[in-house]
Formats: sequence, C-alpha cells, structure tokens
Amino acid sequence: MSSLCFLFFSNTSYEAYSLGGAWIEFWLGPAIVALSIPLYEQRKTLLKFIIPLGVPVILATFLGIVTGVSFAGIAGLSEELMYSILPKSVTTPIAMDIASILDGDPSIAALLVLVAGVSGVLFADITFRIFKIDQNLAKGIGLGAAAHGIGTANAMENGQVQGAASSVSMTLCAILLSIFTPIIALVFMY
Repeated sequence: MSSLCFLFFSNTSYEAYSLGGAWIEFWLGPAIVALSIPLYEQRKTLLKFIIPLGVPVILATFLGIVTGVSFAGIAGLSEELMYSILPKSVTTPIAMDIASILDGDPSIAALLVLVAGVSGVLFADITFRIFKIDQNLAKGIGLGAAAHGIGTANAMENGQVQGAASSVSMTLCAILLSIFTPIIALVFMY
C-alpha cells in the first residue's frame, strides 16, 4: 500500500517503478534457491513431521485464496484486480505468473505479495505470543505460509529448523496455489 501511495504522491510513472521492480524480481530467484541448503540439512526433521507440516500449509493456501476472492467480491473489484489478488499468498515470481495466466496484472500481484510478506513478518512475533506458539517448526510453517520469501528470510535468522520449515511451507504453498487458484477462480468467479 505504501508503494501505491509513493507512486501517486511522487508522480512516479509506472514504467519507472516497473524498471526498479525488475531488479528485485531478478534477485528473488537466486535468493529462493539459496534457501535449499538448510532445507537439505534439516530433511530428516522435516520428514519426521510431514503431516503436521502439510495440513496447516494446505489450510493456509486455501484460506489465502478464499480471503482474496471474498475481499475482491465484497469490494466489487474488477475482474483484472480479482485475478491479481488471488495469488497474493505465494512467492512473487509465481504470483506474477499466476496473475498473468488468469489475465490479472502481474505488477499488482507482486505488490500484494510484498505487502503480505512484510505485514506477515511485522506481526509474526505478536501473533506467536498471543497464540503461545513457541516451537520453531510451527513458527517456520507460519512464516513460510503467510510471509513467503520475506518470512523465510526472517525464519532463517531464527535458526535452521525454523528456516527449513519455512522453506518447505513456502514451496508447498506455491505448488498448491498453482493448482487451486485456477479451480477456485472458475468456481467463484463464473
């Protein structure tokens, strides 16, 4: 939201903004690949907890899509904006591809992913305290599902188990969202 305000009030053209965003998109790919190292190192722990890891990721993915559709419907947004909101719960490059396939605006999708990631990290600690979540595995799952790449980077700072769980969560969300989004778009929007 702050990016939209900045563009509006600074009279910055979308083309100039998009040019700067291209650099961010370029570096997101290698950053995500770098997350595979702790994932490999924690593979035994993750396999041991596959069900507790998978169930919340499936629920988070589904809820992310449904909340996007619900918000867009309540707000009476255009079809293009609806399709841009749907992939908000996944990493930026995948969200942009999904939005493009659905005839949404990839740039808006990227912005919404960024907002979700930053707000997810900002509210993570207070959410963990309120709900008394103290397990690193659970924290990692939550950060990966809610805050994607930014959340996973934050989880990495808190240890390898949390970072690996976040990587798995983020990856599973991306796979599931890629499958669920077109189906839900067809069901809810037509």
